[in-house]
Amino acid sequence: PNEGGLYVWAKEAFGDFHGFIAGWTYWIYTVFYFPGLLLASASMSAYILGPGGSAVSQDRAFQLWVSMGLLIVAVGLNLIGLNIGKWLQNAGGVGTFVPLLIRVIVASVIAVRHGRGFGSVTHFTRRNVLPTWNWDTVNFWSQIAFAFTGLELVSAMSDEIRDPRRILPRAVYGAGALIAFIYIAGTF
Repeated sequence: PNEGGLYVWAKEAFGDFHGFIAGWTYWIYTVFYFPGLLLASASMSAYILGPGGSAVSQDRAFQLWVSMGLLIVAVGLNLIGLNIGKWLQNAGGVGTFVPLLIRVIVASVIAVRHGRGFGSVTHFTRRNVLPTWNWDTVNFWSQIAFAFTGLELVSAMSDEIRDPRRILPRAVYGAGALIAFIYIAGTF
């Protein structure tokens, strides 16, 4: 129930030093992650411009100005407060889910129109559904784990959530089910 997330968890479980290390390493991670996210967002947003977007996506000045603009929007919304800033996170969630949902819908339409009735275009058997256990596929497990990351971050704002003991578990289970569904549906 305390604000601080990973820092508070580590501090309460292992002491002040471990709490400091958890908080500090998370802060350092963010220092590298957020600029990379801004640059990737700037590069991908260039394709909204149409066929000429691929050239603009590699323009360093474009990347710099779009990244700075996105940073100003993110900081501004979060300085205003959680009541307004939460819409940025909500937009990110919708921006992740909608393309995946479109992919599932398009695949379903293709399967119905061009497949043998309604079904997967991929041939599934018991043997090819089970993962292969070798070094070539070891990154499969980290990709599954990455799909579920971010749930731990909401605890950093738990003091600002009404009834977090009731709302957070429901949100975690709901998000987990939605993530699993969209990945499984997208695979089929």
